Amino acid sequence: MSIGSLLTTVFYFFKMFFTFPRVLWSYYFGRKSAVRRFRKELISSGVPRKEANELAQLYPFKLSEVWELARKTRGVRASRRPA
Repeated sequence: MSIGSLLTTVFYFFKMFFTFPRVLWSYYFGRKSAVRRFRKELISSGVPRKEANELAQLYPFKLSEVWELARKTRGVRASRRPA
């Protein structure tokens, strides 16, 4: 491995290392505000508060669901079509 490719690899490793927490942070709080807006919209359209809270809890793509999906697909390769 040449020094140029080594430095490039190290650069992108650190870039991912420092970018990933910011992505998680923005996803978590972005989803949280989307759930809040969804709940407020349901309540303003006439859905009772209790039902609106239950429906807001069902809002898709919790971070834990994303992690679980990533764990399930780790190491699974796309199957080849039979020739």
